[in-house]
Amino acid sequence: MKSVEHPLRGACPLCGKEELYIRDEFLSVPYLGDIMLTVVTCRGCGFRHSDVLITSQKEPTRYTYHIKDEYDMMVRVVRSTSGTVRIPEIETTIEPGITSEAYITNVEGVLLRVERVLSMLERDAESEVVRGRVVEILKKLQSIREGELPATLIIDDPLGNSAIIPPEERREQLQVRSLTEEEVKGLKYGMLLLEGRSGVPGRVIHPMPSPLPSPHMYLCI
Repeated sequence: MKSVEHPLRGACPLCGKEELYIRDEFLSVPYLGDIMLTVVTCRGCGFRHSDVLITSQKEPTRYTYHIKDEYDMMVRVVRSTSGTVRIPEIETTIEPGITSEAYITNVEGVLLRVERVLSMLERDAESEVVRGRVVEILKKLQSIREGELPATLIIDDPLGNSAIIPPEERREQLQVRSLTEEEVKGLKYGMLLLEGRSGVPGRVIHPMPSPLPSPHMYLCI
């Protein structure tokens, strides 16, 4: 695994100081190919942000995986900071945000991340209506994890850096297609790291916030 670190032009989203550094790590992942992990840190306040780039795929892509039983919990998932995750059966969308980090996990790992955030929402809910809605989703999440409730895991990535990688015997449960221009326009990108030319440090771009409708549950994790 090769690792390279260099300064990054731009202010830290937390402290505002221009003390950002980016470290790139290159490695090979089975079934996925070569990927690059990027980690941005601020030497002023300790802010940390990571992302994953699949070097072999850059086309805006939608992955749709049909979860049928508990064995699907082990299917590998790569979610970059530009990936939007949807689970229609529980009316939940995970959108990229400034503090969102990339991760390589499995289907159960994605569900557990949603569960952790929803548990905090349940604890801090300002009304019984909201708390009841969260509890309902948590029950469905548990049923999905136990293989009792079929569900659909969808990842839309305008930069093509996310993926769902089932084993060969479960490939028929996966659909992959290109996103349309209209679909791409409706997606968020998280925090983008744009590399400059000829070794010139890049800059940091933050996403624009947008109003979110209810009762669909939107999370930024």
